[in-house]
Amino acid sequence: MNTIFPRDNTLSNQDVSYLTGNLNQKSPLERAKIYTELVYRINESQDVEPILFDAIRNENNRQENFWGFIKVAWIPVIGILDSKNQTLIDKTKEILLKNWSSIERKNLHEYVKKEFDLSNIL
Repeated sequence: MNTIFPRDNTLSNQDVSYLTGNLNQKSPLERAKIYTELVYRINESQDVEPILFDAIRNENNRQENFWGFIKVAWIPVIGILDSKNQTLIDKTKEILLKNWSSIERKNLHEYVKKEFDLSNIL
């Protein structure tokens, strides 16, 4: 992964179980930070992939903003797109098509197109 979203140094030394242990009790901003850290670890632990895919499917993450209009669920999507891992990208696209409305996908695509050079992947 490149550095679209910087790591939070306070999380980089924590294990996956610690990071995911209280996700449901964390604020949208804190969840976004945790998902960012997990994206950095997606190739290091088999436990991370399903957590990120669940985050993308999660209705609360899809509705809650963590910064301005940016949804919590966008963080793992953008991180996976940035990873350039085609297998993960294909799984992510499948989840988006199956679980997100066309408006949700359009809003994400417009943001990615405007802010990053990743819209051709989505």
